[in-house]
Amino acid sequence: MTSLFSALEIDPPQMAAIIGSGGKTSLMYALAEEIQGRGLRVITTTTTKIFPPLAEQSPELILTEKPEDLISRATKALGKHRHITVAAAQLESGKLDGIKPDLAGLLLAHTGADVVIAEADGSRGLPIKAPAAHEPVIPGLAELVVPVVGLSGLRQPLDEETVFRADIFSDLSGIPMGKAITANGIARALFHPNGTLRRVGPGMRVIPVLNQSDLVDAAVACAAAEALLAVGTGRITKVVITCLTRRPVEIQVIA
Repeated sequence: MTSLFSALEIDPPQMAAIIGSGGKTSLMYALAEEIQGRGLRVITTTTTKIFPPLAEQSPELILTEKPEDLISRATKALGKHRHITVAAAQLESGKLDGIKPDLAGLLLAHTGADVVIAEADGSRGLPIKAPAAHEPVIPGLAELVVPVVGLSGLRQPLDEETVFRADIFSDLSGIPMGKAITANGIARALFHPNGTLRRVGPGMRVIPVLNQSDLVDAAVACAAAEALLAVGTGRITKVVITCLTRRPVEIQVIA
């Protein structure tokens, strides 16, 4: 059975950034579970904002904005646990405030972690999003960038109930507001010069994930993956289709 570890070509020591919408946090913790299951040490974090992990998602949460303190505490915690989560602070909203992007690189270099996974984008829980000018917030040392799209957004009207920053997505995708969202439109928004991958550096590998495969027909999911491969020729070589709500995680690789 294909694993997230192999499908995403995790190659420790490595930093991965997860961006986009439709299951980023679920993907981060599912991947971390696989990594620690292989006897490796992994840190999950964010450069934006996420909800605190449940106990079964991450056994220890460290909150501090001070680099030396964070590195010291994370190093000690990884001596007890193979997976920990770090963030700068907990906000009044209950969410965790993200660390600075350059600190993610220090965590990989100085704590004994084999992999650091940073959720580097926000989407308000919607299946599809377009980036604002400051998004996504990808650490400069990330080697792997995983843009996530929720398949439940396909064929839905393009509006604020389905798409975060719907007006920007409309401009990037060429789909008018209120019209049905298509796989080709998602692909255009993803690979547009001002789209989801706008802040991905030239040395970063990109492996898109189409999540929520349980909410669409298999043929629809595969056609969406093929659309991404066609529009992203020269930028990507595979697309991973997932259902992250099931255990084991359901995975299909389209290349």
